[in-house]
Amino acid sequence: MSYLFRLFICLGLLLGPAGLSAQLINSKADFQAALQASQELKENGLLVFRLESNHLKTAHYQKLLANKNLKAKKRKKVERLLQNMQAETQAINQTIIRALQDTFDFCPLYFCYDTSAQYIRKGGRSQVLLNAQGEKDPSISMPDSLAIYWLYYEPAGGANTFNSLQLRPLKGQLRPPFPSQTIIRKSWVHNQSLPRLRRAVPEIQRRLQRLYERAQKEAQKE
Repeated sequence: MSYLFRLFICLGLLLGPAGLSAQLINSKADFQAALQASQELKENGLLVFRLESNHLKTAHYQKLLANKNLKAKKRKKVERLLQNMQAETQAINQTIIRALQDTFDFCPLYFCYDTSAQYIRKGGRSQVLLNAQGEKDPSISMPDSLAIYWLYYEPAGGANTFNSLQLRPLKGQLRPPFPSQTIIRKSWVHNQSLPRLRRAVPEIQRRLQRLYERAQKEAQKE
């Protein structure tokens, strides 16, 4: 008797018929939700990548620099830290923008900073979107008729075991088999490894495409 089979039997004894039935129902519900989401994203949706702005660190450094009593040596150090952080953040975001623009075409793609997320959640569709250079461009807007899905980089820490790209609807989240999490290395982002990210992004697209094709087959059966 295999180990997995024995484990399944033990779970059955612990959970009972009702528990196993609930697990199966939840799995089926997750699968159907993933199919519906992939179809919505492909046919009536768009993707917004939320870029890191490091606004809290920026505010901290700016607060230090606003102190008139800050000594000259300390001021130069803070100014250098602020400039280096801003340059690194811009370089990382440019790498992410290029990686997605080069490899993602499952649905329309937009970019914004994390500081604009709440504005978009409340219905904002313009004024905060970014051009290819990572600059806000008021001429760029999202169609009101399309559903919004987020994509963003989430570093490991707290409840997150791995560094990953997170994909989810505008509000709420979805469970597997929807590609809600794609594990990547921290160095791919912080070292601005464009070739590595170019390989990671298509994995999200492949998983979405498989779900979409399955959703189309399911629709043909009805």
